[in-house]
Amino acid sequence: MHVLIIDDDPHIAENVKEMLELEGHTARVATTVEDGVRLVQETPPDVVLCDWRLPDGTGADVIGQLPDVPVILTTGTDVYTIEQIYLNQAAGYIMKPFRMAELVDVVTQVAAAHL
Repeated sequence: MHVLIIDDDPHIAENVKEMLELEGHTARVATTVEDGVRLVQETPPDVVLCDWRLPDGTGADVIGQLPDVPVILTTGTDVYTIEQIYLNQAAGYIMKPFRMAELVDVVTQVAAAHL
């Protein structure tokens, strides 16, 4: 499975990338909505794992620009954000901080549901 990680925190993004690769997946990293959309257009992933808050927008912007790609949103914020995630039709979400095993499970389940 190919996963695109969009997160402006380089430590989180690289840790997630490494964990997914250890599980046998391929992964790329973007740090902004703009870069993430560009990478999807170049090589469409099976799933996008996207932070809710990014320097140039939100996870809702990513979902809006990538209607054919399942997007899992990550957030460490409040209930309002979770409501927004559902209203913006995310394929799933995971709260920060998360366990890597939990993240891999969610990514695998969402990708399998959208094959």
